[in-house]
Amino acid sequence: MRERTAEEQARARDIEDTLAGCTGADQFYQTSLPRMIMTEGVKVMADICEAYWLIDLIASHIACNRKAIPDYEFQFWRLELDATGSGARAYVGDGRDADEGGKGEVMMQAIPFTDFPLDEIKIWVKLDGDRFTMMLPSEY
Repeated sequence: MRERTAEEQARARDIEDTLAGCTGADQFYQTSLPRMIMTEGVKVMADICEAYWLIDLIASHIACNRKAIPDYEFQFWRLELDATGSGARAYVGDGRDADEGGKGEVMMQAIPFTDFPLDEIKIWVKLDGDRFTMMLPSEY
């Protein structure tokens, strides 16, 4: 991981503190896809981190990549900066390792450039009937 400046580190801590305060989900927001909504915490993350692209990445994979990502009751998404700090990788899985009867991580997408301010973010996606809800782990 690249070394962050003191200012970048302070900003990341502030964002993490803000997101840690997102518990429960009282308000929901529509994403770009009709079957996909996000909680208040995910919206806060997207606003603060200027990361609506991440919401669109998740939504588009769920909508268009059904073979790799079937309608798991839960999907566990993780964005992780790469070693250079200028790119990232997005992973999704069913949340269970193979020894637990799951498939673990079923897909990875390389992102060649990002200015995402955190080293990592996790977003859970829960299937509720025929729609998907994106949430931060602290909101479940």
